[in-house]
Amino acid sequence: MHLDHSSDLATDYRYGFSQSSSAAGVTTANVASIGLLYQLYRQLTTAATGRATRQDFPTGNVTMYGGQTNADYHHPLAWGGQFFLDTSGGYQVDENHFSSSTVDVIDEPHTAPPVLGVGAGFTLNNSFVV
Repeated sequence: MHLDHSSDLATDYRYGFSQSSSAAGVTTANVASIGLLYQLYRQLTTAATGRATRQDFPTGNVTMYGGQTNADYHHPLAWGGQFFLDTSGGYQVDENHFSSSTVDVIDEPHTAPPVLGVGAGFTLNNSFVV
């Protein structure tokens, strides 16, 4: 839902829900976000967004939340030129709460690496597993 509160203030609200079922169990996901857009001056626009996600799996859940801010400035220059300055920053927290480190892929049970991150993972025995 998008609301224009005035000519220089708007907000966005979003929510999503999904649920799927497989032989491994039921998985649900809830995603919510809220955004604020404010045009302080004609040349300066600021935005802030907050978001949260929760995914429930048969063996635990994952919660992610965070936010981001943006500021965009533009100024006309002589001879039709434009000066632009954009900046942004964000923060996100991921929390994993699992009772088991086994990743259930039908016909391919694997133990997840002790540390999950860039480059961490495991190889499946069969190609094109869905």
